[in-house]
Amino acid sequence: MAKTITIAFLHGGILPAEVTGKDEVKVKPHEPVSVPESYGNQLINDRFAVLAKPIAKEKSQAKQSTAPAGTSLAELGRLVGEAKAALDSATDENRAEMQVAFDEAKANLQAAKEK
Repeated sequence: MAKTITIAFLHGGILPAEVTGKDEVKVKPHEPVSVPESYGNQLINDRFAVLAKPIAKEKSQAKQSTAPAGTSLAELGRLVGEAKAALDSATDENRAEMQVAFDEAKANLQAAKEK
């Protein structure tokens, strides 16, 4: 089996059937996806994607909040604001990372509101 890496498309993308081994797959912007290393490096070098954190093995891990237990709604709201400000001032090199941090902060706030 070929070595794989995890990437995230900056503006979304399509993985061809040759890469997936099945059907063509549409990928949303900043969604981590595992691809063969040579293909992923080509997309990164062409600036269509960035290297991303590996995908969690279990979905239950992905659903868990990354905010410490007992964090107040006000604190979570402040973290969302800080993440938004960082995203607004992000450069091309770190924009995907800042988008992921902003999305996580919003998800943490939403999860806290639902409790």
